[in-house]
Amino acid sequence: MEEIIEESKIKKIIIKILAIFLIILMLTFFLTSTHTRLTLAGLIESSNMDNLKIKNTNIIFNNEVKKELNKLYHQNLELEFKVCLSGNIEENTYYINQIYQPETYHQSYNKVIAEPCKDTDLISLHSHPRLRCIPSEQDLKNHNNLKQKNPKALMMIMCEENRFNVYS
Repeated sequence: MEEIIEESKIKKIIIKILAIFLIILMLTFFLTSTHTRLTLAGLIESSNMDNLKIKNTNIIFNNEVKKELNKLYHQNLELEFKVCLSGNIEENTYYINQIYQPETYHQSYNKVIAEPCKDTDLISLHSHPRLRCIPSEQDLKNHNNLKQKNPKALMMIMCEENRFNVYS
């Protein structure tokens, strides 16, 4: 009889712990803002410049391109910007050694309208607000258009100094 009472107490304690955990989980979800959830998702999806990989593909920037990207990022903290990156591909590695800014028609905090990159460019890169590394629907449409012209082209989103999200 004592064993049944002890087993019942243990079950009650476990159920209470699980209930408290589920309540905390639900409150966390409902009380955090969309901005917070998007920031967390962006951090999970993005990578540091020195560890950029997508699937089995590495991306390596030369020092001049790294410096120029970070310089542009700091000059445009309040605005999105766009650049096109080129270089060469050897096996599964993109070696990026050239950067240029296409003609830009409009820049705002969450939008940039610019000429598309050339069909021969390897990466179309644009910035997003700090830690917002998730692409918009328009970003994905633009990337699909580029992929039709150059199947090896990648899209990158820069959302902090040295932090990127890459899409193939």
